[in-house]
Amino acid sequence: MLNRLLSTFPFLEVLLRNLYWRNSAIHRIANYFSRKSRRPAASPAETSKSNADAFFEDISRLGIGSGDILIVHSSFGELKKFGLTPSEVIARLLSIIGETGTLVMPAIPIFREAPPAEKRFDSSLFSKPFIYNVKKARIWTGALPQALISTPGSVRSRHPLNSVVAFGAHAKKMVSRELTSKENAPCGEGSTWAYCHEHNAKILMIGVDVVHSLTMIHVAEDLLPEQWPIANWYRKRQFRIIEDDFDEVVEVSERRPEWALFYAERGFSKDLHKAGIIKASLSEDVNLSVIESAQLIDFLNSKKHSGYPYYIPFWLK
Repeated sequence: MLNRLLSTFPFLEVLLRNLYWRNSAIHRIANYFSRKSRRPAASPAETSKSNADAFFEDISRLGIGSGDILIVHSSFGELKKFGLTPSEVIARLLSIIGETGTLVMPAIPIFREAPPAEKRFDSSLFSKPFIYNVKKARIWTGALPQALISTPGSVRSRHPLNSVVAFGAHAKKMVSRELTSKENAPCGEGSTWAYCHEHNAKILMIGVDVVHSLTMIHVAEDLLPEQWPIANWYRKRQFRIIEDDFDEVVEVSERRPEWALFYAERGFSKDLHKAGIIKASLSEDVNLSVIESAQLIDFLNSKKHSGYPYYIPFWLK
């Protein structure tokens, strides 16, 4: 009911998001009820190997196959009932795309210098370089990306924002162009995300909300920043990046965090379904969705003259 209301009135969602992030009391109350409402993960004893086989066959039926660049956003908690380890899930996904395919997952690093999330709007707290040790940094994006990082032959982004881990035929090439552009935007020229878009990577969502996790949308903003209609969209940040013999302070562009408060994701979700861009199914009680990145960015580019899918009051543009 609430999602339907928010998808119909996107400015209502924007209002609620601003209240949530800008009011610490509301933030704490909402987080409390969110924790209370989470359902416990299913026990591995509740399913069997045959259920797991059927689940991965359903992923293949969504149009994913040999040679694909596959970006996976996932919740491993939804998969625990199959009794598979994260590494075994990785192996299953790799078997679907084959030796000529490439598996990509978000591997967003945890920065020790980062302030609490509710203070992310205070730019003074980000004035000093954060340290990103590419091979040692822990991530907060889940068990499957961590398992992929531990897979021999995988590579990680040097870009500290919207970082990925990749394994397969395109892995080394897609990270080789990072931090070579003027702006160094996380999804802009030279980024792994731009590479995935250029090669029409398929995006698979496993047990997560599609539009809440859809990093690829930022390619529409970052790849041609001069065409983005919102002024003052980015701020500059510095990171000390360490990897083997590489140790440099690099300046990158980052979307100002306050703009995220105007992302009307429920209306965006409705629009993507209506346009047929999301292919969705339910397999073994786990939600699956697939999007082709080229189709997604074409859709966003057709609407970005207004700043879509952000709903920003005209006096802030």
